[in-house]
Amino acid sequence: MEPVRSPFERRSSERSRCSHLAEIRIGSSFVLRAIVKDLSEKGAKLQLPRDSWLPKSFDICIPDTGLQRKAVCRWRRGEYAGLEFAIIAE
Repeated sequence: MEPVRSPFERRSSERSRCSHLAEIRIGSSFVLRAIVKDLSEKGAKLQLPRDSWLPKSFDICIPDTGLQRKAVCRWRRGEYAGLEFAIIAE
């Protein structure tokens, strides 16, 4: 898919629209399912049930892409949430 950029874009990396199933792992036993709507190397936009609880930080897995990362919720509006992937020290 084509990257989405607007003239007022504040993101430092391009994002691509998508529709991947994601698993949000909270603790060792709770999994919340969501749909990834936009994805970039630094973060993602999720769609999830409006009334679902989302902690500040969690593990996310996107099986279609093989991505498994720690993430931080940066914003939440209704059924959407913006994530930033944690930086992995090398």
